Amino acid sequence: MAEMEASPEIEPPVAEVASPTSPRRRASYSEQVTEETRRLSIGFKAGFQQGIKVIKKSGEKGKLQGEIMQLQGKIKDVKKAMGATIYDALLAGDQNLIDSVFGGYKAQVDELEGKITAKSTRMAEIDADV
Repeated sequence: MAEMEASPEIEPPVAEVASPTSPRRRASYSEQVTEETRRLSIGFKAGFQQGIKVIKKSGEKGKLQGEIMQLQGKIKDVKKAMGATIYDALLAGDQNLIDSVFGGYKAQVDELEGKITAKSTRMAEIDADV
């Protein structure tokens, strides 16, 4: 009978690492797996943190959009109220009263529009950060 040759054991690939006791030694398979697992978990953690950041910014942006819509509704309400108030001043033909009524309501609208501008600016900042 022909002699059967024993197959040599196949060793997993190993990397050389430096350690305090020896400047260069071969890393074992378990050390390589541990190192690769550590690298993957760092990458996963960074990706997870980035995802959370995007979700928070999306939530903040959605909140700002809702607030802008509310402010726009308030502007419409102020303008409707002004129309009812200024109507009487227009019928009387009193220009001073017309100017006074318009000036008061215009100040309210300007304040609300300023808030809308601030919120729109914040939304643009969020878009720039993402």
